[in-house]
Amino acid sequence: MSFLPQSSGADPLLVIMFAQDLAEVQYRVLYGCTIAFMVTSAVAVAMRMYVRTVILKKIGYDDWALVLALVRSVLVPSYVTCVLMCIDILHNQQRNIVGSVS
Repeated sequence: MSFLPQSSGADPLLVIMFAQDLAEVQYRVLYGCTIAFMVTSAVAVAMRMYVRTVILKKIGYDDWALVLALVRSVLVPSYVTCVLMCIDILHNQQRNIVGSVS
């Protein structure tokens, strides 16, 4: 799917800038959806734990498993994101070093 015409009149620099802007928009939408679902799941788990502890006064293993799954679902993507950011930073530093040598 292309948003720009396929004619040869399109400036290559404009096409590159448009692709970068589109990637940035897609990144922001994905990030926003991820945050929204994480908040929604945290609220759902908090409400369940409230009902189980305050109203029913009975917490089971399934409740602790749910809390553990929520913590894992927040920590693992955060860890992966940090690793990917570090790799990107190292890659950019290496590219800058190689670019300055040539």
